[in-house]
Amino acid sequence: MFTYNYVPDITVSPRRNAIRMLLEQPGYLVTQKPRQSSFHNLCSASTTIPPTLHSLLGLGLNFCPTPTTTTPLDQVELKRFTKDYRRRILFANGPELESDSILYVKNTQWEPSIPESTTLHTRASIFEDSIHNMFYKRQKARPNLLPLQEQAIRWLLDHPELIVMSTDKNLGPAIIEREEYVRLAYRDHLSDTNTYRQLTSAEATANLSRVASEIEAFTITFQCSVPANDLKYILHRTHATVPGNEASFMYLLAKIHKTPMKTRAIISYAGSTCHGIAKWLDVYLKKIVRHMPSVATSSASVAKLLTSQTWPTNSTVFTCDAVSMYTNIHLKHALPMIQHFLTEHELGKQILRKEGINISALTAALELVMNNNVFRFGDTYFLQKNGTAMGTPPAPTYATLYFAIWEILIVPEFPELVLYLRYIDDGLGIWNPIDQLNDRERWLLFQQRMNDFGVDHQFFRLNPEFNPLSWTFSDKETDAIFLDINISLNDGHITTKIYEKPLNLHLYIPPHSCHSPGVLKGFIFGCANRANALCTNKDDRMPFMRKTFSRLLDRGHDPISIRPMFKEAFTTIFGMGSNSTQPARNTNKKRSGTPLFLHLPYNPADPHSSRIQTAFKSCIVQPQNEEHILNLDTMNSFGGNPDFDSLIVCYHGQPNLGNMLSPRKLRLGDYSINDAIRRFRDEG
Repeated sequence: MFTYNYVPDITVSPRRNAIRMLLEQPGYLVTQKPRQSSFHNLCSASTTIPPTLHSLLGLGLNFCPTPTTTTPLDQVELKRFTKDYRRRILFANGPELESDSILYVKNTQWEPSIPESTTLHTRASIFEDSIHNMFYKRQKARPNLLPLQEQAIRWLLDHPELIVMSTDKNLGPAIIEREEYVRLAYRDHLSDTNTYRQLTSAEATANLSRVASEIEAFTITFQCSVPANDLKYILHRTHATVPGNEASFMYLLAKIHKTPMKTRAIISYAGSTCHGIAKWLDVYLKKIVRHMPSVATSSASVAKLLTSQTWPTNSTVFTCDAVSMYTNIHLKHALPMIQHFLTEHELGKQILRKEGINISALTAALELVMNNNVFRFGDTYFLQKNGTAMGTPPAPTYATLYFAIWEILIVPEFPELVLYLRYIDDGLGIWNPIDQLNDRERWLLFQQRMNDFGVDHQFFRLNPEFNPLSWTFSDKETDAIFLDINISLNDGHITTKIYEKPLNLHLYIPPHSCHSPGVLKGFIFGCANRANALCTNKDDRMPFMRKTFSRLLDRGHDPISIRPMFKEAFTTIFGMGSNSTQPARNTNKKRSGTPLFLHLPYNPADPHSSRIQTAFKSCIVQPQNEEHILNLDTMNSFGGNPDFDSLIVCYHGQPNLGNMLSPRKLRLGDYSINDAIRRFRDEG
């Protein structure tokens, strides 16, 4: 059993400290020891935090409260199902329609139809009636929050002077005074007049209107050289902007792992005027970046590369980190570098030819996006004059490409670098000394060359207030931490295992959160996949999985329920117990095509998905005394028959505590940012 009003504790009782308890022992009582780290309290000592907040925020911001009633019929996407059903029938076994773009705008105007006299139409109507009967009558649902937790929600909503925020590196929720939140935004970001300029509401509106016109002009200029679907997507996203919400929104993440604490500014582009063209730009920058050497794509690929070969016995590893990378990438330096690389460097020209990229369209889009980052912070507008903003869709690929151009030039200068990789602003290298007497000079020269990017460029000479991108370096050691990997180099052999930050609260989703059951299984399998990919030594996988199991118990999960999921993950991913008796799969079953989907929000009080599946089979697949749907002799525009006989019930999540307590747009309420900025300036 477990209680809902707990505060998570990573302290594990001795009774759960062995793998045999995980795999073999029956259920046992989970004891929980309250502690004060269910969230990060960033408030001053004079601010009183109600004890009930520990119980509420300890659930994690991803916790979904259960709705008060069952799902209303209008939230069951029957119209979407019917449209997909008819479309699949009309185009069954027809030729596959290839798209020249991964950017897609859904056609909301065309409504497929099939004759009402057909069997397929009748079956669909009966299924829709069945779903209607399941959901038309709303019933009360059992809440999954205790009264004190609901009281804590109301208390937070009634006290806008406190803000619930997320932390950087996903280290759990934090709470901070609104005044301090705004002060940190000003101190760390908005006070930098070289990077940000405050706009009046009228200036922001005029700026956004101009940008929308320039985007339309972009689509006209490049209508012959950019795929039509891409231009359609860009225009759709530009015109779909809700009036009044054309600007992006800025919010902060707390860097609690830094001393002193700093913040990271995130610019949310969703729904903004530039969202469409920014997404398009990101797609095409990714086409370039995937051809660049030294670019790391994931922790798993890094671990695989490091452990796939033997390195020189006297080599060492090091890491490097860019200083404020995004805001220190200036377009007037980055744009000519990218243009020169793509038009003059042999690799760049090959990329353009292979990917079919129009360099003029790419650079025009870069200028549009990077020069017009207008965002709101509370009731105040700002323009980012330099750099790019985290949260902008192309920001990671733009930053990766920018410095990768320099790496192509300087990495070959140092044969000591037997390996060099970079993931955005984090670099990793293996250094093998060639000349021991001059190795220190060579090492310092490499650092200097990394920091030389742009020092001779005209932009920095004419604008001394800006500095080129700079890097900090760790010492060369036999151990290093890169991304979420702990790397150890011993006698030329590298071993890796998972690294976890000490401040991580591990606030896994509790069992009573309004999440579909598949989320938990997916999480467990994800952890097993991560351990399998990142842990070179197989003996390191099980300690991580034991910790995961223990943390799930601390979150209230029943060991009897989750142990089979762990066993299945061990069998499927680790190959453990693969000789155990498993249900035989029916290999003679006729394979169907892509299944149909029924979308609706998850609610444990709703009819179970098995009931919906049964209705689909009995109404559509094979009603009583009728032919199976795959055997129906029907004719459509392509002369084919339906190619589906299965349904997947697709659940989407309910609003979580983060949506309720930390909204993207309204978290500052009616707080005046202008007044606060004037106070901060007066205070110096």
